[in-house]
Amino acid sequence: MKLTSIEVKGKTFEVDVHQRDGRFSTEHGGDTVYATTLDELKTKLAGQISRSKVKLNIPFVRWETDKYNNGRKSRLVRGVVTGMHASNRNILVRFDGQKSTEQESGYNSEKHVRPEVADELLRLGAARDKANEEYDEFVREHSFDAREEIRKLLGTEAEEE
Repeated sequence: MKLTSIEVKGKTFEVDVHQRDGRFSTEHGGDTVYATTLDELKTKLAGQISRSKVKLNIPFVRWETDKYNNGRKSRLVRGVVTGMHASNRNILVRFDGQKSTEQESGYNSEKHVRPEVADELLRLGAARDKANEEYDEFVREHSFDAREEIRKLLGTEAEEE
């Protein structure tokens, strides 16, 4: 339910109040900003407006593997960190060759590597992929069906579960 309008740092915001919990909210930068008081809402908006004026461009590299086995080779990717999502705190990144940013959850945010060591990351990533391939081949060659082995040893044709 629309309550009022407020002005923060020269911008006007329409404020809603939620009937269920009494919180105030407004939209900024595509996100909904919530607060328990109007003063808190103004403070949050002022912080977001100030942060949105700072243009971040933090370069990184990362070794990406094809975790879904789609036939894509592992590779070194380059990109820049451009900010942090206002409401869910995900990292915003833009990869080389892309125009738009993507959100990354906490899992990937720990895999940003400084570009100065890209050559070493490339060497280590390739070595890891080769070791993984050798491991997978070894397991394929030496693995066995445990249920089948049990049946052979017991001399029964026990049904599979």
